[in-house]
Amino acid sequence: MKPRNEHERRVVALSAKLPGITYKQKMWARKHCFIPIGYPCKGEVWCSQCGAMMLHEGKAKGKKVCPMCGSHLELKASQKKRIKEKVYFTVLARVEEFQVCRHFAVEKRMEKYGYPDYIINEAVQSVADMAEEGAKMRHCVYENGYYKKDESLILSARDHDGNRIETIEVSLKTYDVVQSRGVCNKNTEWHNEIVNLVRSNMHLIRGVA
Repeated sequence: MKPRNEHERRVVALSAKLPGITYKQKMWARKHCFIPIGYPCKGEVWCSQCGAMMLHEGKAKGKKVCPMCGSHLELKASQKKRIKEKVYFTVLARVEEFQVCRHFAVEKRMEKYGYPDYIINEAVQSVADMAEEGAKMRHCVYENGYYKKDESLILSARDHDGNRIETIEVSLKTYDVVQSRGVCNKNTEWHNEIVNLVRSNMHLIRGVA
């Protein structure tokens, strides 16, 4: 978004003050962003979380705890020798009076009998996105300064093509959805589904808030 006034130019300038991702945040992403899977093959199970190989007798389905990292693995039969996965996660931050949602991509690469290698890159710096959200959705999320509220988190629900559907306000005090609004503050046909999805994943917001 190209800044159109002094206030928006200040918001964009504050992006330079954003700190780097912390060690704790990196460890959280490694542990929670990927489904822990164990790949059985010829009497052994390969742990997708730490790369350990362990003895295994029985069926190639079910659950198994990795003795090395303690992960509860879902067994999945496969001849896979390499893993390459990429997922996204969001970190909440604050720069002066602005609330910031920073989006990161974490990629895991590993080969059988080896240890996983993680690459984390920031996908979007959304310190200026609130103004664009308000303009595109034609509501007051930016003008009324929702991004300045200490106890509110603003989310943008989008479809697979990135089109905005509704803007959601979550209370960081009660961890519940305060409101969710579409264009011109109207509810969309996906309103209930969006609210239920946010509520069902509230534990993830608690983990990073």
